Amino acid sequence: MWVANSNEQRSSYPPELRAILSIEATQESRQWLAHWRGIRAGATPLWELPTLAARLGMRKVYVKDESVRSTLGSFKALGAPIALIRLIQRLRKDAGLSAEALFYGQHRNVLQDLTAITATDGNHGRALAAAARDIGCGCVIVLHAHVSSERERAIAEHGARIVRIDGDYDDSVRHAAELAATNGWHVVSDTSYEGYEDIPRDVMQGYGTIAAEVIDLRTLRPLDAPTILASVRKDGLLLLAEERTVASMTSVQTLVDACKKIAPDLAK
Repeated sequence: MWVANSNEQRSSYPPELRAILSIEATQESRQWLAHWRGIRAGATPLWELPTLAARLGMRKVYVKDESVRSTLGSFKALGAPIALIRLIQRLRKDAGLSAEALFYGQHRNVLQDLTAITATDGNHGRALAAAARDIGCGCVIVLHAHVSSERERAIAEHGARIVRIDGDYDDSVRHAAELAATNGWHVVSDTSYEGYEDIPRDVMQGYGTIAAEVIDLRTLRPLDAPTILASVRKDGLLLLAEERTVASMTSVQTLVDACKKIAPDLAK
């Protein structure tokens, strides 16, 4: 089912939105991430799936394969490191700490008293733990009761301190905020809530790398507009689907479900 966006505007990207998310900030994030060992060099592949497109009645379907972005196994590796870097630079704005030097651990001696904390279902916390280890600051990860022991081990191997609580994800978000307030730590979360929006914005600027790579590819291999974007999070995929006609549009959820089914076969 499609719902018309009553807030749609056809105009230049306004300054107030650029302050939240912009191509400039995304390109800066890409340059910074090039210096972090947690990210593989180069863009992730954009696969065209003509058989799936034909079956769904779409002109074209593309899948951006984020499973090969990082040894951390998720596109979340793009967001947490950028948010942590921007946080450190705001806190130590007079110290001239460059992102490159921070990723190479060159300022770990002055960051030992800084601790980042977040609640997570797994991937964001793992990325934050890996970035904190390389940068040289402390890291505490709050896990709720439904996070598997396998995910806990994957996070702990990067040196983070694990705090287990009862309850669900929302409970872990609240507990992380409480621990940060009590101990003077800094929340680096990908979840925003009232009074906490700047750092999740920074996380999204890191994720913008994915869209920026698609834009780069469009200069080499133009995609016909209009384009639908949908994230397939658990499989590390970004879906791009181009409509054939309005009458033949298939719901984004159907496309996502289809891509989940074919994801294991992408490498074939």
